[in-house]
Amino acid sequence: MRLDGKKDLIVFDDMAGFGYRLRLGAGGKVQRSWIVQYRRAGGSRRIRLGSADVLSAEQARVLAKRILGQVASGEDPQGERIERRGKDRLTVGAVVADYLALKKDAVRPRTLAGMTRYLAGGPYFKPLHPMPIDVVSRRDIASRLVAITRGHGSIVAARARAALSAFFAWAMREGLVEQNPVVGTNKPKENDPRDRVLSVDELARVWRACKDDDFGRIVKLLILTGCRRAEIGGMCWSEFDDPEKPSRLIRSD
Repeated sequence: MRLDGKKDLIVFDDMAGFGYRLRLGAGGKVQRSWIVQYRRAGGSRRIRLGSADVLSAEQARVLAKRILGQVASGEDPQGERIERRGKDRLTVGAVVADYLALKKDAVRPRTLAGMTRYLAGGPYFKPLHPMPIDVVSRRDIASRLVAITRGHGSIVAARARAALSAFFAWAMREGLVEQNPVVGTNKPKENDPRDRVLSVDELARVWRACKDDDFGRIVKLLILTGCRRAEIGGMCWSEFDDPEKPSRLIRSD
């Protein structure tokens, strides 16, 4: 089969919509491919099934039947392909850049710096940046959280997770994703620094370092009672059992 002076020629098979296409390419080379064509919303849709140098007629016919079956079921395969290509351009990296630009005037500089660090920084979620945002899965995020925990600790991983969750929640409200894939991932334990307690030797060193003044007496009371700093600092004589005999630890002025 030849073009005979034409630049593009499609010959259709007995199976409606299935065709063989010859097209004059760069350098005068003739490109041969299989196509399937159907009508949708008053217009014609065409899908390239593959090169005729790779696919046999029978292989191409099977693909064509599958696509035409989808059309008969009310689907629009070509429209879905076009939509998929559009979504593929919305990568995580591109959307993160838009998100941070919008947040620039909406949050404090320190908050923005933290968001930028976790969302755009290399060690955290940068490996997700080339992916289309709507195909990022819970597994993808969980694996990154494990890597961040191993490399930077659970506190950093927990904060990075919170930043990513806020980002996906915003993307969901923008209609870019159907759900927040961070939801359901394991939350790294964020240890409270207040869980750290002084050892007996450390308490003894603090006690000996206290001077014989109000501040020293307050620190000693903190050690003896285990009360909060504000509770000791704000104590009144009326709170003691015998206000007539003030404690030697605190002097009234």
